[in-house]
Amino acid sequence: MTRRPLIALTANLSGSGPLEGAAQCPRAYVEAIAAAGGLPVVLPPQVDLAAAATVTMRFDGLLFTGGRDVHPQRYGQVPHAAVEVLDAGREAWDLELLRAALRHPTLPILGICLGIQELNVVLGGTLVQHVPDLGGCIDHRAPETGDRLHAVTLCAGTRLAARLGVAVLPVTTRHHQGLDRLGQGLVVSARAEDGLVEAVEWGAPGRFVVGVQWHPERNAESPGSQALFGAFVAACAGSPEAVRRHLV
Repeated sequence: MTRRPLIALTANLSGSGPLEGAAQCPRAYVEAIAAAGGLPVVLPPQVDLAAAATVTMRFDGLLFTGGRDVHPQRYGQVPHAAVEVLDAGREAWDLELLRAALRHPTLPILGICLGIQELNVVLGGTLVQHVPDLGGCIDHRAPETGDRLHAVTLCAGTRLAARLGVAVLPVTTRHHQGLDRLGQGLVVSARAEDGLVEAVEWGAPGRFVVGVQWHPERNAESPGSQALFGAFVAACAGSPEAVRRHLV
């Protein structure tokens, strides 16, 4: 029997009327995890931050999804005018859940867009609050309609490069912030042609902790996106928790 690992996806609390406070996660994340063989579960922010430790013991992997911006006070800066701060409840929960997940010895983690930024902040790094201010950068923001694609170069010798099996990858971009000073222990595994960090990895060689600045779920049919989600779900399926539960 094939084990289908149980994977938690972070979410926003939003909506109005009967849906006020509903947990919302873009469908593309759910479909990408399911297509790769996982069982996705949308996990709303919890008021009880101590529950983060329990979550890390109940799931086989965690996907930190995209969203608005981490408040700059989290990394010791004054907010830029372009910053759109994340809901305070989600921010507190995401960061606490990420801290608990990093303390876990084997739990696979994938951070996408906001997720890579949260990973960097939790590990003591800082963010570029508005990439256009850097000058000389390609446009990483999405157009008003559709998506923008650009290439990223995988760094030779990194685990991500080995998993994806390519040197250059076309990716879907939708962000105005990026990584600045790297958090402790993070290794850059991909960059855009303008030098901006596009992917990082962390932890022991056998561990899957990866953050990507692009949106693979918005281009899920591409070989690169399929390889990324496939590697993540495979790591979740091989985690001690998944093996113990014999998920079907």
